[in-house]
Amino acid sequence: MKFFKKISMVILLVTILQTSNSIVADAYTNEQQAQISLFKNEYQKLDQTVYNYQNIYNQIPNFTSNSLIGSNSRSYQQNYDQAYKFVRLLFGLDPVVQSQDDNQTSLTGAYDMAAVPRNDGSNVQHGLSNLPKPSYVNDETWRKGITATRFGNIANIVPHNFNNYAKQTVMDNILDFVVDNNNYDPKSVGHRSWMLSQALNRYGIGTLYTNPQSSQTIINQGSQHLAVGYQVFYWGEGFSDEYHIPLIEPLTYPANNVFPLEFLNSNNPLKPVYWSIAFNEAQNIIPEHKPQIKLTNLKTHQVTNILPNDISYESQYGGYNTIFTYLPRGINLKVDEPYQIDFSQLNLKSMVNNKKIDNYSYKVNFFNLSESISNNFDYSNEGKIVYINYLPNYGVRIYQKPGENPSNIFAFHGTSWKISRQYHDINGRIWSDLGNNQWISNDYLTNEINGRIPVGTVKYIKGYGINLWQGYGPSRIFTGRRLQDQTRWKVFKKAIINNTYWFNLGGNLWVEGKYMLVVP
Repeated sequence: MKFFKKISMVILLVTILQTSNSIVADAYTNEQQAQISLFKNEYQKLDQTVYNYQNIYNQIPNFTSNSLIGSNSRSYQQNYDQAYKFVRLLFGLDPVVQSQDDNQTSLTGAYDMAAVPRNDGSNVQHGLSNLPKPSYVNDETWRKGITATRFGNIANIVPHNFNNYAKQTVMDNILDFVVDNNNYDPKSVGHRSWMLSQALNRYGIGTLYTNPQSSQTIINQGSQHLAVGYQVFYWGEGFSDEYHIPLIEPLTYPANNVFPLEFLNSNNPLKPVYWSIAFNEAQNIIPEHKPQIKLTNLKTHQVTNILPNDISYESQYGGYNTIFTYLPRGINLKVDEPYQIDFSQLNLKSMVNNKKIDNYSYKVNFFNLSESISNNFDYSNEGKIVYINYLPNYGVRIYQKPGENPSNIFAFHGTSWKISRQYHDINGRIWSDLGNNQWISNDYLTNEINGRIPVGTVKYIKGYGINLWQGYGPSRIFTGRRLQDQTRWKVFKKAIINNTYWFNLGGNLWVEGKYMLVVP
């Protein structure tokens, strides 16, 4: 179980293990180079959206006497699914199917924990154990939350006191469980074992971020209100302990062959990342003693023996009957310095064919996964002003990634934008990020003004005004301002959601399209 995780943890955790500045280019095998290229290309496709209470919902939860669990946005669920498939790919595991029913069960568990009016971290409990049910939460919702949190990974997310918002990317959410060093006892890797289960075929994800303006689900930090987050990864009926082959390769962390160095780094020097090896339920071990574990640097030939006190045993997580965790000390991990990891005196025996295994060895070479991001993006035109070049009063669709994940937002012809970075795809097309992962092909950009920025006129009731919103659609938040009838405003983007138009007036300020007439 996790408490008070640092929300500032970025996609790949803050480095405390030093990486090398010099790389031997020909040290990776051809197979490893191909695998690294595949991983980097797949990682590059992952969504980088930072989610908070404003953009994570399709329907916002309501903590009142008429409690409403709400629902996560489809984009959050899809982006989480894509990132989860990528992480399992790193370990050679099959993808797991995401279930909408399980997603709602997961969010119910997060909702119940958030509903408990005690936000010091102790309201995050498996099975909602010893938590008082608020009067406005009905029995069915509470029972569903008990199931979700009993058969799921659970976490709360509390930001630093200088940041009011609980917000993470989907990779942050997943790595919290996979890196798994935020427990009271960092030696336990139960969350990791469930995320990387060989017996998992279905799952649900539910993440709830609260509004810092709400009095129901906040933490008071002096005079500040801090938004908090709750996450439930629910496996429920998606777990099967039926095995049809005598022996499945153990799950190792780091994985066999090549592995991202960043996944072994910790954002907390008091809680390092433990390595692990896990054998599934088709195997059995009598832990009469701890195994011997030895790491050999195949480049420098340095040998590191893991101390007995740095080896721990646990079981019954994710279908793994035997899990050993261990902590290498005094190792300066570097990219392109392969290791062989040897386990001896395992005393392992298959429950299927009675085959005994005392020794297991594998090799791993490390690489920097994040290198592909900086190397493939072009920052030479950063800060350059460009203009949308399309048709008067029409817009160009914005993509969430270069050429992928089309959004429901369009940038109007004639509007000006500032390039933050560019990307050259494999087809030779250049894409420009116009800020916050708003990607548009350079085919629709020009260096000179080519048309006027559209102007919208408020059409409402004389003497009255329309609401100005932060965001649009179901997740919008009222700014407290209204725009008076017949006033005119520059319009930069339009969004279409559920056949309803919304117009953007700059930044993240939006108005409902039915109350505004836009002309070029």
